[in-house]
Amino acid sequence: MMTFSVTQVRVAFECPRLFYVNYHFRGQTLFVPTDYSKGLGTLFYQLAEKLIYTAKHNSQFTKLFLPESEQLDVEEITLRIQQLFYKLVFFPIIKKDIQQNNSKLIHIYYQVWQGIIQLIGHWVTLLIKNRSFCQPDVLLKKTFTAEEIRLEHIFTLPNENQIKLIGRLDSLIYDFQKRRYCVVEYKTYQPSDLAAQLAQVALYSYMLKKTKSIATPVNSSVQQVLPTFQEYYYAWEDLENTVYQLIPHKLQQMQNWIKWQQNTLNPPPTAIKSHLCEICPQQATCQQFFIEQL
Repeated sequence: MMTFSVTQVRVAFECPRLFYVNYHFRGQTLFVPTDYSKGLGTLFYQLAEKLIYTAKHNSQFTKLFLPESEQLDVEEITLRIQQLFYKLVFFPIIKKDIQQNNSKLIHIYYQVWQGIIQLIGHWVTLLIKNRSFCQPDVLLKKTFTAEEIRLEHIFTLPNENQIKLIGRLDSLIYDFQKRRYCVVEYKTYQPSDLAAQLAQVALYSYMLKKTKSIATPVNSSVQQVLPTFQEYYYAWEDLENTVYQLIPHKLQQMQNWIKWQQNTLNPPPTAIKSHLCEICPQQATCQQFFIEQL
């Protein structure tokens, strides 16, 4: 049985040719701005996970939510969490590079910290709402239910073939007011093709519900933390009759595309959005490989 990753599905939505090149030759697949700092995304994800873990296991964070929800102030708690995380985790990590005056890394750390600050403010707003429904000693653990969940699910395609899809979601949170889980995907850049990002996070929510037998619908959220915070939020009902029905057809296309041989007819199509070619991480390889079709 053929196996694809959720990331490969996202790439196939963005550009079938980049998907093909990556499948056969590996290499980078992110359509990011030309001035994007290498390693920024990985460092951000690591620190976001450390922030959640630290908050869930350190009583200093719990104490911030001891008052009733109507007495809690978003700005005040956001600042306190920033200070605690900077002192306990962030500064000890960057201290060595600051002492060595590693300007490149310091610049990346600065960008990551700006993203973390914006994310904390967003989280605090949700935590205060959730405080109305649960006690402070379990608030953080019940809100941030899991990080790095690995998923796999078998899809049956229109041609009756089966594809195994695997993936790892960034974070899973629970909104007591909505009585729903929400799959969260973080982005440290402004997505060039939001529809592809939507397909990725929607797949995570679908696979999570199916594999973990979650009774309630699972919503989806793409959270862009840099250059400014912006959330793209999707309820389960907005996706189940559109995106979820498209996935088996897309997987069947992907199955057909990878079988294509160079210098034959009907190669994988180019990106729908032509501007993606300008920031394609495999531009040279793609142009050389598909030279007969350009």
